[in-house]
Amino acid sequence: MGTKISRPPRHSAEQMPPPYASFDIQREGHHSGPLEAKDRSKDIFYRRGGWGRLIGILLAALVLVAIALGVGLGVGLSRHHPSNTEQDQVPIASTVFPMGQYSFITALDGTQTNCTANAATWRCYPYVDYATSPDGSVATLNWILSNTSAFYPTNSSTTTTSSSGIAANVTVSSTQNPFGITISNQSLTYINDDGNAPRYAFSFTQSKSVVPSTAITDDNSQSLCFFNQTTFSAVIYLSNTSNQKVSLNATSGSGGYSSWPYPIEVTQVAAGGVDVPACYKTVDGAVGEQITTGLNPQSSSDQCTCLYRNFGLFG
Repeated sequence: MGTKISRPPRHSAEQMPPPYASFDIQREGHHSGPLEAKDRSKDIFYRRGGWGRLIGILLAALVLVAIALGVGLGVGLSRHHPSNTEQDQVPIASTVFPMGQYSFITALDGTQTNCTANAATWRCYPYVDYATSPDGSVATLNWILSNTSAFYPTNSSTTTTSSSGIAANVTVSSTQNPFGITISNQSLTYINDDGNAPRYAFSFTQSKSVVPSTAITDDNSQSLCFFNQTTFSAVIYLSNTSNQKVSLNATSGSGGYSSWPYPIEVTQVAAGGVDVPACYKTVDGAVGEQITTGLNPQSSSDQCTCLYRNFGLFG
């Protein structure tokens, strides 16, 4: 809204004319018709506000133009849909399910120790399975799902894929967890090969460190073992299926996160081989001499596994 500019005082024919009008009279003398018309037009101009009013009108017009440009630009941006190139370059945060922060509440459902000659060197948190203690076997992972594009598959998508899936344009990151595994913007794959079980999946290799459950040296030294080529994988289902019924029905997650409502399966797998595991004596937490006695290499076809899930649990 423009500033209101006060009108200058009116001048009638009986009042003294403005200074420059007085100057015209002195210079020109008696006015004939055209000059009188000129003077009358000046008088009308000043009665209507003069230069001050004209400047005020111009300022108001500029303000209106600026507002119109701002509104038009805002509408244009809100209606803009990113091209494929823009989608690849600009991460877009979304709050539409399944994007968000979730507690994936699982239970340790099984353990295998075939990749190592000493079973005490492979352990799976929380070190007791569901069959032994349903409550004691619970393991919660707090993960954050984020989309990297405006277009990504959800639980309402009807797209079918091969068994290898397609890029989901979604990443997963972890917060602190009892596994000691850090996940940072790990890309997910979308799989819906039978049209009935849409899911995200990811897999990566990491080093798993284990404090053996018992002493593995003759002198009972403390020790630490590393399984340097451990594959960490997860399958996150986006809906319930007829073959997978969630057994752990938590109403809320930890840390204020929402509980993931659908099936999930998480595995850690290490294959046998040389230096599997690589174990060392430790002194005050410092890694020392490598331990080789009693740790003969196992076949690469032999595996150590930790299996976690929230469905199909045995008990």
